Amino acid sequence: MIDSQLLENPWLRSLAHYAAAVVHTFCGNLTTAEDYLNQALAEKTFNLDLPYLASMLTFWGYLYVAQGRYAAALQLVDSPLPKGGGIEGEFMRGVIQGMALLGQGERVASRRVATQLAARARHAGYRLYLAEAEQLLALIDNPPPLGDLVRSVCCIRWEKPVNSL
Repeated sequence: MIDSQLLENPWLRSLAHYAAAVVHTFCGNLTTAEDYLNQALAEKTFNLDLPYLASMLTFWGYLYVAQGRYAAALQLVDSPLPKGGGIEGEFMRGVIQGMALLGQGERVASRRVATQLAARARHAGYRLYLAEAEQLLALIDNPPPLGDLVRSVCCIRWEKPVNSL
């Protein structure tokens, strides 16, 4: 747990909660992750930083996939991108969509999404999303247990170089 009361700045409190939500999602502590994400949004400081708000709102998709709520994740991806979302929001949504489709057993659609995402990320120079797309592609034919999908795609080791960037 973080002691957010030590942070006097509400934006920093929100950021601390958001970071905790991300970590707890990847560690599988999904109830705690959801609580932290709600606390981050409750600070209501995001009107000063639209890309930050877009990132937080989009991160719900990762949490939905981790919870096995694939329809909710795909609904989030199909909704309009929040203002300030930009290309990073689009990349996040691509990862979410590919994972949700795989979670639903739609391997062909997941492969199509991940292949397109990898090409766009490579072209734009976004190594993180390229690595996640490549990891998703590597898992499609032999997926991990669905409860480990988000962690298996997003928490990859960086010991090897990302392909051809």
